[in-house]
Amino acid sequence: MNIKKKYLRRLPDILKAMPDTSKLVPILRTPEKHLGRLSLAGFSPDLKPGESVIPDIRVGPRARFNANGKFIKHKDLPKELCYRMIEWTYCQWHGKDKIEVTDSAHVPYYRYQRTLVPPPSMSLSVAVNEKGEKIIVAPAYTIGEEGKLINAINLLLDVAGECQIVDERGEAILTSPEIRLDWELFPIGDYPWEKVIPALERVISRERLGNRPLIWKRLEAIQKHNPSFRAIGRAGYTGYLVFGFEDRSLFICESTKSDNATYVFSDNWDTFTKLSKAEVILGKLAVKRIVHLRSWFEEIERLFRDSKAA
Repeated sequence: MNIKKKYLRRLPDILKAMPDTSKLVPILRTPEKHLGRLSLAGFSPDLKPGESVIPDIRVGPRARFNANGKFIKHKDLPKELCYRMIEWTYCQWHGKDKIEVTDSAHVPYYRYQRTLVPPPSMSLSVAVNEKGEKIIVAPAYTIGEEGKLINAINLLLDVAGECQIVDERGEAILTSPEIRLDWELFPIGDYPWEKVIPALERVISRERLGNRPLIWKRLEAIQKHNPSFRAIGRAGYTGYLVFGFEDRSLFICESTKSDNATYVFSDNWDTFTKLSKAEVILGKLAVKRIVHLRSWFEEIERLFRDSKAA
């Protein structure tokens, strides 16, 4: 079955008529026609079999929900008090000298109470069919998993504007060893910070101009403790950075989003890369969550004081 539209609100009747246990696989044939969009999603230009990625939020609204989830605003409840951290620079007179001073503060504001709907964190993968042709494959779901199936279809529609639905017997899909493209890992060891900065600038340039100085200060506060490796999130993980301190069993996941949080893990890098985006955002497996408040810098320093290098 071929679907060509912007998005799907409900399953077509022809699919609903199938048994609840029927497994369906949303796929994209002839992906070479959509190389630009697939590159934006996070795939390599070569589309190597086995590549798997959570599509970048720039692909479209369904990809954004898949990567970040969404908030439900409760307009029927009283508003809650929140704080937004800002930084500004001004001049002060010290005797006859005028000096530039930078300060930060938390500005209070009220907003509707909200509940996070966790992101599905669904991946798309490059596979090969029985004819040796490359195809893009979403996860397989049964008709009984209608919500997940619609999400999978909409993710492909966001990327390419079309997809095909096949059952498990409709098209033999040959799997390859998985190649995750969610993180760009810089060389382990004494790798110069200056070489990492251009990649960071590409990420931070997406944030509001006024928020960027604080983002850089947070990153430099972690970097000064000399991590053994660094990694930058790609595609659906864009905006997340990891600093690994293997001698301390300390792995810090920092978000470039303002008014977010920093997550601290004690597991090794291999374990961390297997976390879903939802687990990173919600910090389910984190040993510590440090909110972006004025106390953030003190808490980071305390974290390093309390952790002991091996």
